[in-house]
Amino acid sequence: MFVIGQNTNRILGLDILRSVSILYVVYFHGNNIICKYVADVHYFSPVLFDGVSAFFVLSGFLVGGIVIRSIESNRFNSFSDIRFFWLRRWFRTLPNYYFIVLLLFFLHILFNTYWVEDFSWKYLVFLQNFKEPHPHFFPEAWSLCIEEWFYISFPIIYMLLSKAVLKNSKKSLIATILIFLIVPLVLRLSYYTKVFDANYVDAHFRKVTLFRFDSIMYGVIGAFIQYYHPKLWTCKKNTLILIGMGVLILNKLFPLMLNIPEMLLFNFEALSILLCLPFLSNYKSCSFKPAAAVFTYISIISYSMYLLNLTPVSKLILPLIKAPFHIQGDSTEFSSLVLYALFWILTFILSRFFYVFFERPMTGLREKFNQ
Repeated sequence: MFVIGQNTNRILGLDILRSVSILYVVYFHGNNIICKYVADVHYFSPVLFDGVSAFFVLSGFLVGGIVIRSIESNRFNSFSDIRFFWLRRWFRTLPNYYFIVLLLFFLHILFNTYWVEDFSWKYLVFLQNFKEPHPHFFPEAWSLCIEEWFYISFPIIYMLLSKAVLKNSKKSLIATILIFLIVPLVLRLSYYTKVFDANYVDAHFRKVTLFRFDSIMYGVIGAFIQYYHPKLWTCKKNTLILIGMGVLILNKLFPLMLNIPEMLLFNFEALSILLCLPFLSNYKSCSFKPAAAVFTYISIISYSMYLLNLTPVSKLILPLIKAPFHIQGDSTEFSSLVLYALFWILTFILSRFFYVFFERPMTGLREKFNQ
């Protein structure tokens, strides 16, 4: 059940981080099915974290490693090299995204839902939340926009610096990292209202593309240290993961304990995940194979789970199931529990099928573009 052609070169620690992140995302999205007020817990609980922020850092770490290795092997020196990098990334992400976007568009029209009114051409080029809050149509797509524009802008800025300004690959990479760390933070602080409102911060800052590039860049910093300073990366990994978990917990307490701008909390969250990466990136196996298999399995289908759990399953499929039986999600504890269980079961089943029959074949097509 938990085998989908798993790659033996996978790193278990990173699979654990990815699987825990997606499980928390799905848990949060499903809370309103069983108990609406639980959805606000993640703003205050010191033991929970933002799963999407963890995805950002992990994505930066993996993509940053690819870019750095390409730079050092002289395979990132021209626009054709960047185009090859984009093609590899886009075959991994775009087919799934466009399939779900178009599917949801036609389903919303078919069932005459009000969400379809928020659909626009911007969804086709990831501009729907570039500098403004994300519309209601397919709301979970906000993070995909941030990642896609990072993949586009990061190589371009690096290339401009290395070819026209600094003429040095390593210095250009450091300068690019600094730009992506400083500019989003300055923009957030410039538009900061100094009024702590969790919903306002979530919509106007957390989910806006221009304000979140730095979260991904923290992962690139990890890749930079791992490649250029491997001994430093591993020498204190046990201590760093404890510090990272401590920062993660304190990050949830800061809004309640200290007068620290919420705009800085994104940085603390990304930093906490970065501090955990030295340990996780070197944790490659465990003796309890069934647990490792489960984490790896969930990690492999995590992208499909992210695309399917909220809008397709929770907002479209579950209401269709409820209607014939006249079930109201919050009317009784039993009916809510049944719907909540169905939410998880359908998410896992549909994600597996989507991965096997669509995501994996589409990703495999990128091998045709190998140099």
